[in-house]
Amino acid sequence: MVTLIRSAGILTMDSDIILDGLKRFSERSVSFTDALLAAQASAMKIQPVSFDSDFDKFQDVGRFKP
Repeated sequence: MVTLIRSAGILTMDSDIILDGLKRFSERSVSFTDALLAAQASAMKIQPVSFDSDFDKFQDVGRFKP
C-alpha cells in the first residue's frame, strides 16, 4: 500500500497522514479507521472525543472521554 501511495501519477490528499495511519495500523491492534483518525488528530494536535478506548493505545493522541 505504501508503494502505491508513493507512486508517480497517484495523487492523494494528506499522504503523510495516510502513511502515518498505515504505520499506526500495522503497529497496534486497532481498526484502520481508528489508526487514520489518530494520525489526523496527531497532525492537528487535538484529542478526539470518543468512547472508543483504542485511542488510548496512541501516546501522542489520547482521547477526551465524554
